[in-house]
Amino acid sequence: MNQHHKPCAECPFRRDIKPGELGGSPVETYIGQSVLPFWLPCHCDKNYAYKESKVGEVSQCVGTAIFRSNIGVAQLMPASLLNLPSDKTVVFGSMVEFVAHHKRISNGEAVAFLAGGTMRRCIEKEANDPMMKILERNGKKV
Repeated sequence: MNQHHKPCAECPFRRDIKPGELGGSPVETYIGQSVLPFWLPCHCDKNYAYKESKVGEVSQCVGTAIFRSNIGVAQLMPASLLNLPSDKTVVFGSMVEFVAHHKRISNGEAVAFLAGGTMRRCIEKEANDPMMKILERNGKKV
């Protein structure tokens, strides 16, 4: 496996991606997964197998790592997750921008969407998904 450090051309977190191009998952999945300490595989990796992707065989999603930096949660993630510097030129700079782009709504509508309990529900749904991979740090799940 060769970890890349620039988001792939098809990364849902890229500003220049076509609205709605989310690699088969809804916006809500990305909301929950991007703020939780999950190992997230790059869906363009040749060994990608959705949630069955194996750590060490599939590169981590660069767009997620940069997005986490952009929204201020990267420092909350375990050291085992890919951590890259912020880049608000290539990757969305906020959750509002991400949601507005992919749902094809205004930033104001995206704020209302996220404020209506959606953020909490998305986080809870992903947190309770037994297929999601939380990496370990010092022998303990983080």
